[in-house]
Amino acid sequence: MKSEDIAIVATFAIAALLAGAMLMRPVLRAWAHRLEHQGGDADLMREHAELRERVAELEAGRDRMLELEERLDFAERMLAQRTEPARLSPDSAAP
Repeated sequence: MKSEDIAIVATFAIAALLAGAMLMRPVLRAWAHRLEHQGGDADLMREHAELRERVAELEAGRDRMLELEERLDFAERMLAQRTEPARLSPDSAAP
């Protein structure tokens, strides 16, 4: 092999290594970040479970509120439809 061929092969090899490193950089960064924060996974999982519980409580409260709104609307409709009893006028009162 000529020295020119060796230089071309070396250039392509270096370029391929640099391109591979650039493509793998996000993956390697995420892997390193995960290794750094491996002890925090338990805290994160606990916080995640607490947030799920809070969301469940809020959904139950929302359902309860919707049910109460429906009951209130029903009661208001019933009161609006109710006819007032005939009141005695002062003229028709018996002596």
